[in-house]
Amino acid sequence: MKKQVYDLNDNGTIKEIYVAEINKAGEIETVENAPDNLNTDALVTTDLPDGLGIAMWDGNQWISIGEIQPILIEDEEFYQSQLNSTDYKIIKAMEYQMLGLNVGYNLTELHEQRQQLRDSINMIRNK
Repeated sequence: MKKQVYDLNDNGTIKEIYVAEINKAGEIETVENAPDNLNTDALVTTDLPDGLGIAMWDGNQWISIGEIQPILIEDEEFYQSQLNSTDYKIIKAMEYQMLGLNVGYNLTELHEQRQQLRDSINMIRNK
Protein backbone atom coordinates (compact mmCIF):
# COMPACT_ATOMS: atom_id res chain seq x y z
CA MET A 1 0.00 0.00 0.00
CA LYS A 2 1.28 3.47 -0.86
CA LYS A 3 0.87 6.37 1.53
CA GLN A 4 2.40 9.69 2.47
CA VAL A 5 5.19 9.66 5.06
CA TYR A 6 6.78 12.64 6.75
CA ASP A 7 10.40 13.61 7.33
CA LEU A 8 10.58 16.06 10.22
CA ASN A 9 12.68 19.01 11.31
CA ASP A 10 14.23 18.86 14.79
CA ASN A 11 11.25 20.80 16.16
CA GLY A 12 8.72 18.22 14.93
CA THR A 13 7.44 20.20 11.96
CA ILE A 14 7.35 18.71 8.48
CA LYS A 15 10.52 19.08 6.45
CA GLU A 16 9.54 16.89 3.48
CA ILE A 17 6.66 14.68 2.40
CA TYR A 18 7.37 11.44 0.55
CA VAL A 19 5.31 8.60 -0.86
CA ALA A 20 6.27 5.22 0.57
CA GLU A 21 5.33 1.62 -0.05
CA ILE A 22 4.10 0.20 3.28
CA ASN A 23 3.94 -3.57 3.88
CA LYS A 24 1.16 -5.42 5.74
CA ALA A 25 3.07 -5.09 9.02
CA GLY A 26 2.99 -1.28 8.63
CA GLU A 27 6.71 -1.02 7.87
CA ILE A 28 8.22 1.15 5.15
CA GLU A 29 9.54 -0.93 2.27
CA THR A 30 10.58 1.80 -0.19
CA VAL A 31 10.33 5.59 -0.40
CA GLU A 32 9.85 7.25 -3.79
CA ASN A 33 12.31 9.98 -4.82
CA ALA A 34 14.09 9.91 -1.47
CA PRO A 35 17.75 10.86 -1.06
CA ASP A 36 20.11 7.94 -0.44
CA ASN A 37 20.88 9.13 3.10
CA LEU A 38 17.22 9.30 4.22
CA ASN A 39 16.69 7.54 7.56
CA THR A 40 13.44 5.69 6.92
CA ASP A 41 13.24 4.67 10.59
CA ALA A 42 12.74 8.34 11.50
CA LEU A 43 9.84 8.91 9.07
CA VAL A 44 6.37 9.40 10.52
CA THR A 45 3.72 7.21 8.88
CA THR A 46 0.72 8.48 10.87
CA ASP A 47 -1.65 10.42 8.60
CA LEU A 48 -2.15 14.12 9.18
CA PRO A 49 -5.73 14.79 10.30
CA ASP A 50 -7.69 17.16 8.05
CA GLY A 51 -8.32 20.61 9.44
CA LEU A 52 -5.34 20.53 11.80
CA GLY A 53 -3.82 23.70 10.40
CA ILE A 54 -0.12 24.06 11.12
CA ALA A 55 1.02 20.71 12.44
CA MET A 56 3.79 19.44 14.67
CA TRP A 57 4.60 15.83 15.61
CA ASP A 58 4.98 15.49 19.39
CA GLY A 59 6.49 12.00 19.22
CA ASN A 60 3.13 10.21 19.47
CA GLN A 61 0.60 12.23 17.50
CA TRP A 62 0.09 15.27 15.30
CA ILE A 63 -0.85 18.40 17.21
CA SER A 64 -1.87 21.83 16.02
CA ILE A 65 0.51 24.59 16.97
CA GLY A 66 -2.14 27.14 16.01
CA GLU A 67 -1.34 30.53 14.69
CA ILE A 68 2.32 31.43 14.65
CA GLN A 69 3.38 34.83 15.87
CA PRO A 70 6.07 36.18 13.53
CA ILE A 71 7.71 38.08 16.39
CA LEU A 72 8.55 34.89 18.27
CA ILE A 73 10.33 33.01 15.49
CA GLU A 74 12.74 34.58 13.05
CA ASP A 75 13.68 31.45 11.12
CA GLU A 76 12.64 31.62 7.47
CA GLU A 77 13.18 27.88 7.04
CA PHE A 78 10.65 27.18 9.81
CA TYR A 79 7.93 29.19 8.06
CA GLN A 80 8.81 27.76 4.65
CA SER A 81 8.57 24.19 5.98
CA GLN A 82 5.16 24.99 7.47
CA LEU A 83 4.02 26.44 4.16
CA ASN A 84 5.33 23.40 2.28
CA SER A 85 3.58 21.06 4.71
CA THR A 86 0.18 22.41 3.63
CA ASP A 87 0.83 22.23 -0.13
CA TYR A 88 -0.86 18.84 -0.28
CA LYS A 89 -4.09 20.38 1.05
CA ILE A 90 -4.17 22.86 -1.84
CA ILE A 91 -3.54 20.07 -4.36
CA LYS A 92 -6.20 17.90 -2.71
CA ALA A 93 -8.69 20.78 -2.76
CA MET A 94 -8.10 21.40 -6.46
CA GLU A 95 -8.53 17.71 -7.25
CA TYR A 96 -11.72 17.45 -5.19
CA GLN A 97 -13.12 20.62 -6.75
CA MET A 98 -12.47 19.26 -10.25
CA LEU A 99 -14.34 16.08 -9.29
CA GLY A 100 -17.20 18.00 -7.69
CA LEU A 101 -16.42 16.56 -4.23
CA ASN A 102 -16.46 18.22 -0.81
CA VAL A 103 -12.94 19.06 0.37
CA GLY A 104 -13.71 18.50 4.05
CA TYR A 105 -11.86 21.50 5.46
CA ASN A 106 -12.21 25.26 5.44
CA LEU A 107 -10.30 26.65 2.45
CA THR A 108 -10.65 30.24 3.63
CA GLU A 109 -9.00 29.35 6.94
CA LEU A 110 -6.27 27.38 5.14
CA HIS A 111 -5.61 30.33 2.81
CA GLU A 112 -5.38 32.72 5.78
CA GLN A 113 -2.92 30.43 7.58
CA ARG A 114 -0.77 30.07 4.47
CA GLN A 115 -0.83 33.83 3.86
CA GLN A 116 0.28 34.39 7.46
CA LEU A 117 3.25 32.13 6.79
CA ARG A 118 4.09 33.97 3.55
CA ASP A 119 3.87 37.31 5.40
CA SER A 120 6.26 36.00 8.07
CA ILE A 121 8.74 34.84 5.43
CA ASN A 122 8.56 38.24 3.70
CA MET A 123 9.09 40.07 7.00
CA ILE A 124 12.26 38.08 7.64
CA ARG A 125 13.53 38.63 4.09
CA ASN A 126 12.88 42.37 4.24
CA LYS A 127 14.76 42.96 7.53
